[in-house]
Amino acid sequence: MKALSKRGQFLLLAILCFAGAAFSLIIVPKWFGPNHIDDLIIALSLVFASLVATMFFSMARSTEEANATEHAMEAELVAAGANAPRLNPTHIDAMIVSEQYYIFPTTTLTICCLKLRNGFQVIGESACASPENFNEELGRKYARVDAREKIWRLEGYLLCEKLAGRAGYDAHRARNAA
Repeated sequence: MKALSKRGQFLLLAILCFAGAAFSLIIVPKWFGPNHIDDLIIALSLVFASLVATMFFSMARSTEEANATEHAMEAELVAAGANAPRLNPTHIDAMIVSEQYYIFPTTTLTICCLKLRNGFQVIGESACASPENFNEELGRKYARVDAREKIWRLEGYLLCEKLAGRAGYDAHRARNAA
């Protein structure tokens, strides 16, 4: 069986939460009567909270895995002899000269502003749907990951612009477009 993507995992979690809510509101009162509904709703809320916590821990793992994957991919490229100009994690990290964070009061919205060597600023954000799940450290971490991903795109564009100025680049691009 193929592993679910992050989007698939989120969709599955949403379906499970919806099913739990429907179960607690429709089926449980018929089985147990109105006297025990409060206890069952509390129990279902705890189950839901554990599902959300699991999702956050998997996101934290996926962030660490993404960093490990970046470095593993770079090692593969080096081993394969990929010598053409390309970006790598070290280059992306070297572009960052400072970082600042801001959490909007009474919200879970966390902003990370990464200042690059050339003075350009890249912003990443993260937020929780439920304020009860907010964790400042994780919010900062995810906002920084979001901002760093944007640097990859910007640096990729810049590298393509530089390559476009090189003699013979059009022939190279034509070969790769086919």
